[in-house]
Amino acid sequence: MTPAELPGYLAEIRARVEASAIPVVDAITDTYKTHLVDFTLHESGSHGPATPGNPGYPPAAAPGRPPMSMTGHLAESVFRTPGVGGGGIAEAMVSPDTIYAATQEYGGVHTGKPFMWLWVHYIGPTAVKNRGWIKPEVTIKEHPYMSTAVTETIANGSLERAGMATFEAVVWGA
Repeated sequence: MTPAELPGYLAEIRARVEASAIPVVDAITDTYKTHLVDFTLHESGSHGPATPGNPGYPPAAAPGRPPMSMTGHLAESVFRTPGVGGGGIAEAMVSPDTIYAATQEYGGVHTGKPFMWLWVHYIGPTAVKNRGWIKPEVTIKEHPYMSTAVTETIANGSLERAGMATFEAVVWGA
C-alpha cells in the first residue's frame, strides 16, 4: 500500500465500523432477550394457580429475585425492537408488554378507588371459581428480572462476546 492509498483504506475501515453499529446492537439485544426469557424468568421456578385456604400459596420468589412463573405470560410478552441508527450509533430495545411487568420489576401498591375494594381473584378448579379475597390494597414486593438479567449477562460476558463477534464479522469479515 502506498501512502496515497492510505486515506482511502482508512475511509473504508471507518465506513465498515459505522455500518457495524446496527448489527452489533441487534446481536447484544438478541443475547440479552434470550437470557432474560430462557433463564432469568425461570430461575425462581414456577407454581400453579392460587388455592383458597392454603396460607402462603402461591409461593413467592425470594425477596429481590425474579418472579416465579405461573402462566408464562411475562416471558411470552418480551419483545425486541430492531436496531435503528446510523453513523456508528444504533439503539434497540428489549421490553415486556404485560400490564404487570413494571410492578414485578419495581414492586408497588395497588389501591382501589375511594370506597372501592380490589377483588383479588385466584385461578382454581371450576368448583370454586369466582372466589377470591377483597382487599382495599394489594402490596407486591419487587422481583427484579430485567435488571437481574442485565447484571447476569454483563457478569458472564455474553453481551461483550456477542458484540465483539458481530463487530469483527462486519468490520473484518471474520
